[in-house]
Amino acid sequence: MLIFNPYFCDMTKKYFHLIFYCLIFSLNQTTSAQYNFQRLIGGSSQERGQALFQTSDGGYLYNAATLSYGSGSADGFFVKTDSQGLLSWSKAYGTAAFDNSEFAIETYDSKLVGVGATYFPSGTNADVMMFKTNPQGQLLWSKTYGGGGNESVVHMIETSDHGYALVGFTRSIGSGSEDILFIRTDENGDTIFTRSYGTPESEVGISIVEDSTGEFIICGKQTRVINGFLYADGILLRTDPAGNILWTKLYGDSLWEELESVNIALDGGLISCGSTTTFGAGKYDILAMKTSAQGNIEWAYAYGGAEIDASYGVLCNSDSTFTISGYTNSYGYGHQQRGDDSTNIFLMRINSLGDTLWMRTYGDGLQDEAYRCSAANDGGYLVSGFTTNYTFQDSAQMMMIKTDSVGYTGCHEYTSHPEKTAALLQDSSVVFSQSSGLVNGNISLIEMLVNTYDNDACLYTGMADEMNSKKLFIFPNPIDDEQKIRIQSSTELMFVRILNLEGRLMKEISLSVPAGEISVTPEAHRLSSGIYFIQAGNVDGQLLMAKLIVQ
Repeated sequence: MLIFNPYFCDMTKKYFHLIFYCLIFSLNQTTSAQYNFQRLIGGSSQERGQALFQTSDGGYLYNAATLSYGSGSADGFFVKTDSQGLLSWSKAYGTAAFDNSEFAIETYDSKLVGVGATYFPSGTNADVMMFKTNPQGQLLWSKTYGGGGNESVVHMIETSDHGYALVGFTRSIGSGSEDILFIRTDENGDTIFTRSYGTPESEVGISIVEDSTGEFIICGKQTRVINGFLYADGILLRTDPAGNILWTKLYGDSLWEELESVNIALDGGLISCGSTTTFGAGKYDILAMKTSAQGNIEWAYAYGGAEIDASYGVLCNSDSTFTISGYTNSYGYGHQQRGDDSTNIFLMRINSLGDTLWMRTYGDGLQDEAYRCSAANDGGYLVSGFTTNYTFQDSAQMMMIKTDSVGYTGCHEYTSHPEKTAALLQDSSVVFSQSSGLVNGNISLIEMLVNTYDNDACLYTGMADEMNSKKLFIFPNPIDDEQKIRIQSSTELMFVRILNLEGRLMKEISLSVPAGEISVTPEAHRLSSGIYFIQAGNVDGQLLMAKLIVQ
């Protein structure tokens, strides 16, 4: 885990007929403007991606914290890309000390706002930091909010009046060692109110949403020590527009439950996700819970396998389904190859009753972890996180994933099937004390244009080469502009594509072929000399890949 994060087939070896449907080709033609990808962004040290979303110009904004760039030990980091995920610009924002951007949004007028924490030069205390830029990333203003102790925020939204609502934790005001922090500001970042909510135990807020009436719902967790052991319950808390508590509920049982993301379902109820150790198939399972608007449980389930699985983001889809993101140590390529010494990113879709519709896992054999997810304009999804695969030694890069509507990207992915278990959570109403009193100030951030690495993860074929062992053969290789490519596979394929080194689709081939081996003419005379990649998608949702050299 990165140091600045405060939280936290086998296949039958026989040859099948290779079948290519003309329908695949025609579908590709109609969706040629849609791009799915996995991209790597970062430098020689560590970057952790947090918020990733599509901007009004059709590109993407990726918010992160960076140890590779900037003016201090860590800085906030904005990366702007085009619609294909290719880098447009990247900037670091910070002071000479430690600064961290945890979340970002695009505003109604296409401005960008980031939030996180800034540490004093001593490194012992931190204030909430919020900064606003124009669409090109040029700073417009930057603010702090704090008291005598530590404050930080991890999530924010734009409110219905175009102000901002921030949620996190405070150690300066409140009832316990940590209390939930809720800051509401106007469009210029000036405070409308600051609130803390809590008990003598420790509480943190992790996600916030505003409903159609202007009320706010916050989710998070309460932790407490009993007989030397640490326990946790999830929290849902609803306030009126002025930040006054309407109700608070705890959700848990005997061990550890936490809620990391909350959203409002189409029926007006609440959907939240997080993690549980009390229920499920493994040591730590994904938790999804649906409640009424008043916080009464309608259903709750754990999803996962024998190891550690956790979720951090939940979306509401237009068909009343929900999409959840996080990381898994039970499924995916990494777990198959390295067991407990690896994690993979996952994206999972469930229906309105909590039944699993599909789950995709992404990554290689080391560490891949995801945080929030968001919806793309074409019906696909965006997932943010980090990876220690494909990077410099002892470093981590931001992982930028864009999928289609069913979670496919085109490389380094598996279809997984988590076990679903009823999570018999107990909900209980609890009284939280409410306080206020943080101070709003200004901060002079240094804005720095940086030249970061931007690579296509699909071109890192170490995993694919191992997966493809005796499954995909291309020969002759190299080829000249007159030769046919002979492709032999041990799995039933659905399509074959030719990509250039930048990951751009050059050709998709649709054929009807005999068993085991096909010969295709890729019209090589239209491909300039160089290195290309052959992608072949099989019926299990895997992508087989091999390198092709054109002389």
